[in-house]
Amino acid sequence: MSRTLYLLRHGQTRYNAELRLQGRCNSELTHRGEAQALAMGARLADLLTEPTDWTIYASPLGRARQTAERVCQQLGLDQERIIWDERLVELGMGEWEGRRVPELLAAHPEL
Repeated sequence: MSRTLYLLRHGQTRYNAELRLQGRCNSELTHRGEAQALAMGARLADLLTEPTDWTIYASPLGRARQTAERVCQQLGLDQERIIWDERLVELGMGEWEGRRVPELLAAHPEL
């Protein structure tokens, strides 16, 4: 039996727009990120014959939650169907979390 897996990334966040490393810190979706999440959901709605046959797993980080909720909205699925899985949480960036990439590159030209 073959299976299909769709992998979605969260929509643009404020930190993405500011060129900041996020890691495990939280940054909300921008208006563009909200639109991207809705567009992903709409595209999946076109692809899936029966959305209720699918299982949705997502990271519990805020940006992933917002994205998964918008996707469910477009699929006509209750948000209670989302399985929040800690194993999908992004890696921590340590002391670099929240720092802007251009500043890090200036401070560490060897990168």
